[in-house]
Amino acid sequence: MGRVTRAAGGAALLLLIGFWFVLMPHSPKGRPTEVAKGRVACGDLLLTQTFTASTDPYHVWLYFRKHGTTAWDEYLVDHEAPYWWGGLTSRGSEAVVTFYWKSWGTFQCQGPTFTVGDRFMPVARQNVQDPFLPVVRR
Repeated sequence: MGRVTRAAGGAALLLLIGFWFVLMPHSPKGRPTEVAKGRVACGDLLLTQTFTASTDPYHVWLYFRKHGTTAWDEYLVDHEAPYWWGGLTSRGSEAVVTFYWKSWGTFQCQGPTFTVGDRFMPVARQNVQDPFLPVVRR
């Protein structure tokens, strides 16, 4: 019975390691990486994730830049996310953020506004010049 228990424990450990390295790919801590880009009628969209190396593995942000400007408006998508497999699907003045092929949030040029679940964000959290700069979030 001891061999079976050790084999099961070894299999569980391999499964955990596989989960960590396959489903939770590591990127440099604190450095945002691009998940997806998109365009809507009023400007450009960028979806990023930042590895935190904590129990809340990734922070995911949506950035919007109006045509003809350089600053990006920042909207929180998720602050306790696993590795973000998703993207942006845009049509005209609206874009849908997807997570594991499921609709997660909607950006609209009118305003502009961003809605995730029941959180309506009529105003960006902040403006940034470069969404890829390492950031320490509070």
